[in-house]
Amino acid sequence: MNNQFGYLMKNTLFALFFLIISININGCKKEKRLLDVEKITSISDNYSEIKIEKIKTEKDSRHTIYELRIIGVNNVFLNLNFEKETAILEIDNQKIITDFNFTYDITTQDAIGKIKILINDENNLIFLFPVITKEYLTFQILKYSKLKKTFSDSGFHFETHDDISKLYMSSKATLSEINNSYLLKIGSFQFKGNFQPKDKIETSVSHKKDDSFDGNYNFCFDNKREDSIKSETCYEISINSNNVLVDANTSVCKGKFIINKTEENEINIKNDSDLDCAFKLKRESGKYFIKSAQFLNQNWQEINKER
Repeated sequence: MNNQFGYLMKNTLFALFFLIISININGCKKEKRLLDVEKITSISDNYSEIKIEKIKTEKDSRHTIYELRIIGVNNVFLNLNFEKETAILEIDNQKIITDFNFTYDITTQDAIGKIKILINDENNLIFLFPVITKEYLTFQILKYSKLKKTFSDSGFHFETHDDISKLYMSSKATLSEINNSYLLKIGSFQFKGNFQPKDKIETSVSHKKDDSFDGNYNFCFDNKREDSIKSETCYEISINSNNVLVDANTSVCKGKFIINKTEENEINIKNDSDLDCAFKLKRESGKYFIKSAQFLNQNWQEINKER
């Protein structure tokens, strides 16, 4: 009798043991399936490199503008300012200063040729801008969200002193992103990082149009000199609606300007390719005044307006 009881207890324990194991195995499988489903539902945006045309649309001694022709995306421009050594990217009238280095030990054309552009199904864009250094080949990753019209960026570099320019140019780049974290692949190299928001250049025009500033303004101001010789810089500002042109007897601070900000009886205009060059104009009691960091006198100064 005791033997039978022991035999039953032994079988019962074995049955419970296998039941527990079976439950754990099934639970693990279920958990794995849940993890797999979670992984599938959180698949990142995938970007692939595309071929683009880089068309030089405008050039003078101070700057060159390239149109980057991308299928499905219009109005993409890169404005290179040689005096300031700055590169401004413009997409959908949104502008941002990039880290693109087009002057360091390289021709402008070769630097432009090193730019890679990736795109996803929503026509969001990834730009790889070379930031050449002596130590490592370094890049800025600049992301543009077409729906939100926002920019964010990051960076990476090849941790090798070997010349890998040919590998970079001959290898297709791909990028996967989720929650602002990305994995970039170029050939056998992989780079991980996170995108951070990047401020745009404010170029908004007031919703309230004020054409009272339309007209021509001619004025001259004394230059700051260390000697006793007197010299002056003369400007001519022409404003027609939101189109602004500035001419001067100097090689700087002239060309096309934009109305960056409009306030009550006051406008602020900035050079489209040199943001350090700006003028403020205001109207007061029927008279017009101007001030600028370009002037020796930093106070408001009266100017004449001609129609």
